[in-house]
Amino acid sequence: MTKRTSGALLAAAILATAGALPLAAGAAVTSGPATTYVMDSTATQNTHPGGFEGVLRLTISRDGSIVGTYRDAYDGIPQVVAGGLESGGRIWLDVKQFGKMYGTFHAGVLHAVVQDADPDPLHFDATPTP
Repeated sequence: MTKRTSGALLAAAILATAGALPLAAGAAVTSGPATTYVMDSTATQNTHPGGFEGVLRLTISRDGSIVGTYRDAYDGIPQVVAGGLESGGRIWLDVKQFGKMYGTFHAGVLHAVVQDADPDPLHFDATPTP
């Protein structure tokens, strides 16, 4: 129980500081057991024009657990992101606005698809902020 509580407190502390720490544009900052990525993102569907743009900030620990925030360009309200990075760059994320997504993550570049019942899946792509 203590281990679970400590993990939750660590995740909360990372989330609390993730939005507060200034990072250089396009930075991947390694601090102890974690690396933080700041990325510009776009979510699109094949049958719908346009898409959603935003900023994705992920902190990935050495064990592959992910915490972070997503802010869309429209309202800028931060949303909690949680997920995991597995071997071979396989990633899964849960972003409140979009739901669960699965894809790949290599060198700060994310390509993922939101898994839902819609016949036109939502593609979520993010690249390091220039």
